[in-house]
Amino acid sequence: MANKELGYVYIFTNESFREGWVKIGKTQNIKNRLTQLDNTSCPLPFDVYATLKTRRYDVAEHFVHDFISHFNQSLRIRPNREYFKVEPQDALDILYNVKMLMNEPEAEIKVYDDEAKKYIKQLEKKYGTNEIPNVDEGKEPLENKTTYDSHTWLICYDKKHFDVEGCFKKYGQIFWKQNGSLVNVQKGDIAYLYSSSPESAIRFKVEIIESQLPYSKDMDVEDEFSLSGGTNSDDTDKTFFLVRPLAETNSSELKLKVLRKRGLMGKRPTTTILSKEKYSTLRDYIEKHLVDKPLEVEQKSVRFDSDNKKPKKKAKTGHRPPLNFFEMGMHKGDTLVWKDDPSIAVTIISDRKVKYKDEIVSISPLSASLKGYNVPYISPLPCWLFKNKLLNEIYEETYPIE
Repeated sequence: MANKELGYVYIFTNESFREGWVKIGKTQNIKNRLTQLDNTSCPLPFDVYATLKTRRYDVAEHFVHDFISHFNQSLRIRPNREYFKVEPQDALDILYNVKMLMNEPEAEIKVYDDEAKKYIKQLEKKYGTNEIPNVDEGKEPLENKTTYDSHTWLICYDKKHFDVEGCFKKYGQIFWKQNGSLVNVQKGDIAYLYSSSPESAIRFKVEIIESQLPYSKDMDVEDEFSLSGGTNSDDTDKTFFLVRPLAETNSSELKLKVLRKRGLMGKRPTTTILSKEKYSTLRDYIEKHLVDKPLEVEQKSVRFDSDNKKPKKKAKTGHRPPLNFFEMGMHKGDTLVWKDDPSIAVTIISDRKVKYKDEIVSISPLSASLKGYNVPYISPLPCWLFKNKLLNEIYEETYPIE
């Protein structure tokens, strides 16, 4: 939803910052925001590096922050703060991509740094300045405008956070969170999945089977492939889209260094709509080099249909299910105590949720917050006690490895 008034997403720099630090936030008045920030908490005033003017500045700011966090969670200097360990030019690159993805003709980027002015001209020369050509009412569309019934996407993911390959091979599908730059993904779209460092390569072609799906417990079977401690149940307020693989590749021709050498991709790929004509060469190149090995799925036809029938669980293997308080012998209303500080306690509300300071939260991100870690989730098992017994011990007894 657009804001009623125009506002800005800004990139600020400061000479008192460490090299490669920026502040990225939103405001309706740049001058007032600079005045607010020029206080005793910072020795030098902020400088405006670049701004994006848009009525959707709330959404645009969220997109920029989400792009950076998706690439590397540690780039955010502190949780819930607007400071990032990102080179200003890289931040401008992301801001430009967000502007293009938003499809808002009146959105405008301005730059105030000399080097930034040179860089933005390179981007505009390569990609243009407007995502949607202006067409007067009653006239034929511009000749170079192409319309599509569905979109083709480049979607980036981090294999250090989620084992995409493992989940595909076991279940033949993945429920993907529909947030940030992926809010417009629709049923029928096609996507190429790009794995970031250390692979830095396109790995899969997938089709979107369904979109705008609300959270369901059926999705929790994928949690064993989460490598960051997060679970789908931590995002019950979000929607998901369902992807199934069409092809897999390990082709060296689809590595970032090769794509950059051929002039097909920038230095840091971001989630992008590839349906436009300017990406046709890239799409053709990807298709040519995509398939070089079959995708072997251990358990095909694991269906998550609209009637919400839960798939049958496989026999236990080396993978064990996510934490479930009720399966571990606890009940609603039971109390868990923080191992490091007995004065901190939570009340079990559901199989995965707890009540902490009058708020119902997921225990994994709460544990990370209480530890003071700059990560979205950690395993709560070594952190909490139930009746003076560590959750880790109870979990091991509940889900022994056969």
